[in-house]
Amino acid sequence: MRKPLVPELILSIRFFPTEGNPTDEVCLRLPEEMEKRLEALAMKTERSKQLHAREILEEHLGEYEMRLGYAEEAERILELYNKVPL
Repeated sequence: MRKPLVPELILSIRFFPTEGNPTDEVCLRLPEEMEKRLEALAMKTERSKQLHAREILEEHLGEYEMRLGYAEEAERILELYNKVPL
């Protein structure tokens, strides 16, 4: 396995429903520079890196889906997911 040219750090994000129990976790490998920027933002705002990462995803995921042409498919899957009893 090759080493990445840029050191990468792992950011773990937990997604919480309204009840407050974790339902899923995503681990992201971030380039060191991006992790430093996220860390600086977290320190300045006194909020967690995970919270900022989640807000960034919420704000830009729709744009990304549209750019890739997957927005309609993602909405259909979400509707199906919401119909499944937990």
